[in-house]
Amino acid sequence: CVEKGHMIALNEYDPTKTDEEHIQASIGVRCAVCDGFPRPDCVLFTEALPNEPWVQAEYAAEQLRGGDVCIVIGTTASVYPAAYIPEIASTRNATMIEINMDETRFTRAFKPIFLRGKASDLLEELLAELDSEEAPALGHDKHSNAMLDLSAATEEARENVAV
Repeated sequence: CVEKGHMIALNEYDPTKTDEEHIQASIGVRCAVCDGFPRPDCVLFTEALPNEPWVQAEYAAEQLRGGDVCIVIGTTASVYPAAYIPEIASTRNATMIEINMDETRFTRAFKPIFLRGKASDLLEELLAELDSEEAPALGHDKHSNAMLDLSAATEEARENVAV
């Protein structure tokens, strides 16, 4: 909650409901402990990132080396300090993968393996590929070449994925 940070259990997302139905279902929800209003469990614009997770992310990026993989998912690559993570990783010789609907400043500057599409779809495909012990068994869709590149680039990095 906004007042004291208590966790408030909300209904799970129901894909059969409209956005309006989800909004209506959340109206009037209050914290059972202090009667505070709910807030999302994320960092909103103008808020500072929590220090400990930020330090851990920055440290992880600085530890990347050749053979490691840094996956950047669904970003404009223009919101700092989070945009520093791929910048740091790019200087460490890590294989860079960007999953996004559109190319970004990051795509142009660092030339990652770029997978265009919805993260929910592409992550499922990516995880299946990383788990595969055989040659890629992908169809001839628009992501096949990028996934084949990914497979070759991550042969030795299956255990070293930094997200």
